[in-house]
Amino acid sequence: MGKTKLIKRLTFLYLLLFPFGQLTRLQLNSFGIDIPFYINDFIIGLISLVWVITNRKNKNILPKAFINFFGIAVFSFLVSIFIFHTPKLLVGFMYLIRLIAYLTFFLAAKQTLKVNYKLREVFLNSLIAASLLTAVFGWLQYLIIPDTRFLKVYGWDDHLYRLIGTFLDPTFTGIIIVFGFLLSLGKFLTSKKTIWLCLSIFMMVSVGFTYSRASFLAILAGLGALLVLYKKVNKLVIVIPILIILAVFLPRPSSEGVHLERTMSVFSRFVSYDETLLIFRKSPLFGVGYDNFCLARGLIGGNVNFSSHSCSGSDSSVLLVLSTFGVVGFMIFVDLIYFLVKNLKGEYYPETIASLFALFVHSFFSNSLFYPWVMGFIVLLLAVSIKAHEE
Repeated sequence: MGKTKLIKRLTFLYLLLFPFGQLTRLQLNSFGIDIPFYINDFIIGLISLVWVITNRKNKNILPKAFINFFGIAVFSFLVSIFIFHTPKLLVGFMYLIRLIAYLTFFLAAKQTLKVNYKLREVFLNSLIAASLLTAVFGWLQYLIIPDTRFLKVYGWDDHLYRLIGTFLDPTFTGIIIVFGFLLSLGKFLTSKKTIWLCLSIFMMVSVGFTYSRASFLAILAGLGALLVLYKKVNKLVIVIPILIILAVFLPRPSSEGVHLERTMSVFSRFVSYDETLLIFRKSPLFGVGYDNFCLARGLIGGNVNFSSHSCSGSDSSVLLVLSTFGVVGFMIFVDLIYFLVKNLKGEYYPETIASLFALFVHSFFSNSLFYPWVMGFIVLLLAVSIKAHEE
C-alpha cells in the first residue's frame, strides 16, 4: 500500500472515531504515573510516523515555522527539568509528543491532498459529519442521561440538564459543533441547498443546549466573520435576533449551569487567569514546559490534583501558551499561526477563517486551542484550505 493511500485511510479512521470523544480513552500507567491515552491520538501518531519515515530523505520538507516551534517546545521542556524534579514530567513530555504529532498531521494531510485534490471536499464533508454526529450523540445524552453529576467522582465537572455529549464537557462539545455549524452554513451560502441550512439550524440549536457562553460567543464571532467574508453582512440583522431568541427561550430547569447569567464560573475564570499569570512570572522567558501546568500549580501554592481533568489547563489558551512556552515561545507560536493563515486560499477560505476566528474567541474562556479533537479538526481543515505551493 502506498504512503498516500495509507495516510488517507488512517485519516478516515480518525474521522470515524472522532465523534466518540472520551469514549476512546484508555488509562495507561508508567512508573506509577497515570497517563490518559486516546485511540485517536494513536492514529494521529501513526500518520505522523508514516509521514516522517517516508519523507526522511527530504531535508526541506519541514517549514521553518514548524522547526522553530518544535525547537522552542522541546527546549522549554528541557528547561522544566531543572524547575521540577519529579517523574511526573513524563506526563508533560507525552503531551508534548502529542502536540508535535498533531502539527505533523497537518503536513501529512496537506501532502496527501496535494496528490489527490478531490479529497479536499471529501475531507471537508467528513469534518461536517463528525461535528453532526457529535451533536447527535449530545442529544442522546441530553435526553437519556440529563444528570451527569455522577461523573464528578471520575474527575469531570458535574453538569445537570446540559448537552455534554461524548466529550463529557459542554464547552468543548460546543466549539466542535460550532465548527460544523460554520462549515454547513458556508455550504448553504455557496450551494443554496436546503439540507445545509437544516444542518446549520440543527447545530445552532445544539450549541444552545450546551449552555456554554464561550460557545455562544464563538458562534457569534464565527458567524460574523463568515458573513463578512461572503459579503452578506446584512444577514446579521436576521441571524443575531434568532440567536438572542434562542438564548432567551432556552429551558431553565433548576440547575445553576443552565443559567446564562451565572456568575460563579466568571469568578473561577478570573482566579484561573490570575493563577496562570503567577505561573508565567516563575519562568517568563521560556515557560514551565508544555502541559506541565498542573505541576506548576505547586510552585504558587495551588492545588495539584492529577486526577482532575482540568488540572493541566488554564481557562485561557493564550495565557497557557505564555506560561508554558514563555515570551520567546509565544512569539514563535504566533509566527506559526501567521504562517498557516497567510497561506490559506480557495473555496473554503471563508469557512476556515470563520472557524479560526470562532476558536480564537472561544480560547479566551477555555483551553480549547490545545484540546486534541479541536487540534485534529482545525489542522485538517487548514490542510484542506492551504495553498498547494507555499514555501
